[in-house]
Amino acid sequence: MGKTVVTWDDTVRENGGRSNRCSICCKTSFVFPAMCGIVGILSRNPHVPVDLETLRRMRDTISYRGPDSAGTFSRTAIGLGSRRLPIIDLVSGDQPMTTPDGRYTIVFNGEIYNFRELRSRELAGIPLRTHSDTEVLLELFARDGEACLPLLNGMFAFAIWDAEKECLTVARDRFGKKPLYYAETGTEIIIGSEPKALLAHPSVSRDLDHAALVKYLLFEYVPSPWTPFRSLRKLPRGHVLTADRTGIRSRPWTAAPAVVRSVSRDAKTLLRTADELLGAAVRRRLIADVPVGLFLSGGIDSSTIGWYMCRYQSNTHSFSIRFSEPSFDESSHAREVAHYLGTKHTEIPFGRAEFEDTVQWIQPLLDEPLADASLIPTSVLARRCREDITVALTGDGGDELLFGYNTFLAHELGLIYERVPRPLRALIAELVRFLPTRYSNISPDYQAKRFVTGMQYPWHIRNQVWLGSFAAHELRDLLSPEFRPLLRTLHEDIDRALRALPADLPSLEKLLFVYQEQYLQDDLLVKTDRATMYASLEARCPFLDPDFAAFALSLPRAWRYRHGQGKTLLKELMRDRIPANVLSRKKKGFGIPLGFWMRDWFRPTVEATLAPDRLAAHGFFRAPAVQRLITEHMHGRADHRKKLWTLMVLQWWWERWH
Repeated sequence: MGKTVVTWDDTVRENGGRSNRCSICCKTSFVFPAMCGIVGILSRNPHVPVDLETLRRMRDTISYRGPDSAGTFSRTAIGLGSRRLPIIDLVSGDQPMTTPDGRYTIVFNGEIYNFRELRSRELAGIPLRTHSDTEVLLELFARDGEACLPLLNGMFAFAIWDAEKECLTVARDRFGKKPLYYAETGTEIIIGSEPKALLAHPSVSRDLDHAALVKYLLFEYVPSPWTPFRSLRKLPRGHVLTADRTGIRSRPWTAAPAVVRSVSRDAKTLLRTADELLGAAVRRRLIADVPVGLFLSGGIDSSTIGWYMCRYQSNTHSFSIRFSEPSFDESSHAREVAHYLGTKHTEIPFGRAEFEDTVQWIQPLLDEPLADASLIPTSVLARRCREDITVALTGDGGDELLFGYNTFLAHELGLIYERVPRPLRALIAELVRFLPTRYSNISPDYQAKRFVTGMQYPWHIRNQVWLGSFAAHELRDLLSPEFRPLLRTLHEDIDRALRALPADLPSLEKLLFVYQEQYLQDDLLVKTDRATMYASLEARCPFLDPDFAAFALSLPRAWRYRHGQGKTLLKELMRDRIPANVLSRKKKGFGIPLGFWMRDWFRPTVEATLAPDRLAAHGFFRAPAVQRLITEHMHGRADHRKKLWTLMVLQWWWERWH
């Protein structure tokens, strides 16, 4: 197999002069920055060595994922690389890491929260060289292969080389919290944490996948397993991929988490179990050798996480965004919760200056178009948090487990609305069209107009129409004629997700699964990962703890969704623990005042970005259709902020990456 070479280069470990005592293990250690990014190249020809210069270049394109140390492993036909920002075992957890016998080598992005339990329970008697979760994962794989994956409680994307079988195994966690991309060329198989890492390889083409980009216009992101590039694919959540010289094989290693098995238990038992599981989930995610803080919005999800953090950790530091436009601002609610819980609270202002600075900073880094505008304030939040903490806990996942979105109520109303005679529905749609346009956050006129637009489609499609930017009939007008045939695959990913579920599962439960499969995996978790990773900050999501998630998805419907509102369980559990008005607040998205700004100081940028000469460079769209959207928005005839932002993000992405 040739000579093995392992190097750790560009290593930087600077003591910031502070120490941190982990509230869980009481271990005192120096505070270092913390995170990981991984890459790998497998040559199909055992006699053709991997180009280490290319491997290092791939690795260092994502240096922000691990600014503290960098390492490579090479063995003729295989090369692995890692950038590391240590969270646990700051001194001895460097990667790549190899077993003592030299057979297995790992690069690993993520955290295994139950690694200490696994170490004592599963690896008792095996001498370990470090105190890291990386070594625990490596030794478990050496013993059990991919059968070890269900044991893991954490977020992860890793690659392990088996020198004896000459096989590379790549896996991703249940919900897809950590990213993993792969490409297959004629001579090599290539993996990496982000597209830009793979695109740094000279054999990886930047040719566009136009069908995937058309899907982006519906979803506001490119759904897994697709990417904007024909040569790249995402490894879906809960999947494992094996690669050798014959090719690659991908398959799920875990069952779909949203297949509900309802149970009947009394209220006291349910609440006690929820309390124990959420407490354990937060406690695990407080294990770190660096400071841990909280993203606090003032909603029930982040407030719940904050309550448990304050129970297990002293001096919790919380952070929130403050908007100047009242309908978007939740800072007073976050402030109230912080005072109630006793956290050290920091409010971060967000306005024109922060928006413009962050758009300029983030667009060159964003190698997939993502039109979720909340990426911008989340990035501002992460960059400021990084000055004080290295790990942030978030409330991500609560909505997707416990029916937190208003669209679930819209779905139920839609089933009733379908029974209204067609002529009357047409009249209602016409009346709704004349509602005056407001640009406040999720305004009633916007919701009504989007509702009747979605009602033109079957129940399983209309939900995405409500969530996204462009419906199919709107794309027929927008797209240039040569791209319109691609609309035939527009809904295939939704159809495929539903085919994986039992036919007799209620439609509301099916929608919950689609949220986990698509919106959570490819929008929310990507947004959180990119915003925090670009700032070298780690985000952890206690609601997506596998034990709590399995429990939440097994609850009787009434404990998740009752009287058109979700999160029944949390509201009962957190009664008298957080302010009462937090429990009664309606869901409010983390939006920004784009509608207002686009008609004011941001208007020249909108018009310049979507000018006909710039659009002509790729020819995706009919310029008159784009101009009509701009005119209607600027003259107050419609709220097209989502559509215009989706087009602008795509234009900026195309000009940067293609």
